[in-house]
Amino acid sequence: MAYIDKDYKDRQCLMVVEDDRGINQKEIDLFTRGTLPKGLSFSTGRPELNTLYIAHPGNKGLYIPFEQHEIAFFRDKMDELIILLQSLGATDVEIVRCVGASSEEILNKSNSWSVGMAYKEVGGNVSNDTSTSSRKQATSNGNIRIKVKSSPVTPPQVPQGLNWYPLHPEWEKMARQRLLGLEEYELDVCSSYSGSFSDSKVNNLKAALNVVFLKVDTSYSERVEVIKSSNHSISLSLKIKFRPLSEYAVNAGGTAKFVNETDAYAKYRESCRSLIGDKGKINDVIKIELNRIRENLQLPASKAQEIEQEFIKVKKKNRFWPF
Repeated sequence: MAYIDKDYKDRQCLMVVEDDRGINQKEIDLFTRGTLPKGLSFSTGRPELNTLYIAHPGNKGLYIPFEQHEIAFFRDKMDELIILLQSLGATDVEIVRCVGASSEEILNKSNSWSVGMAYKEVGGNVSNDTSTSSRKQATSNGNIRIKVKSSPVTPPQVPQGLNWYPLHPEWEKMARQRLLGLEEYELDVCSSYSGSFSDSKVNNLKAALNVVFLKVDTSYSERVEVIKSSNHSISLSLKIKFRPLSEYAVNAGGTAKFVNETDAYAKYRESCRSLIGDKGKINDVIKIELNRIRENLQLPASKAQEIEQEFIKVKKKNRFWPF
């Protein structure tokens, strides 16, 4: 079995050292650069020697330095959650409580908050001006309110390729309810994940690191102490509003579609007219391009095929009569 195919618990902690001979401990998988398993990637690019790395629970093969993993995993989780909420048709996402990290840590260093969404911080003692790069923030009293607005333009759906979604049953529950008409939802998001470190696990890691660093690094005491101080929890409380399903049309198969779908049909019909032309045939090159256009317009394959048939010329067969 390949290393990355092992159970998460069996590949959670990893370290690259110059020489792993004579180091006896069971908490951390030790490798040299020459014995590093295939299929691994590191947030630092090339793995750094004598650095404890933690496996990403959703992105198989990705490893993050222990000192950074808690906030890094949480930002990644929040980025994916915002993508999910946008895909489900969220119009407002409001963070009404933030514990364990500042709004600066969560907002400014995450990717998806600013992708297709406008955000502003309100309430508490926090203010934000999105029109300029200037920011004014007074001492927080814990009542941080961060409001994110979005204008969904596609039918509600769960996007493909999500890493954290399968690990959070509440996200799946929210998505199912949303596709049935849910318009408001309150969601708590915590930085804990499958495989989060308990106090006993942290103590075991510290003991293992003492063994490793005694062998490979004379400044080990400072590094071990970081393990103790970096293990903290972050949690957010979100209020979410979705676009009403009444603003979407529903086709015969029960799939929600955007009311303004006639524009997409017209654009696809024009593309067929341009690509197929008077030839009346669809070759492989044309089919690939039409598939790309169909996916961009989010048309169902059955409807696209109906439109294509309008431009395909059917060759008439000779008929022989019995006289």
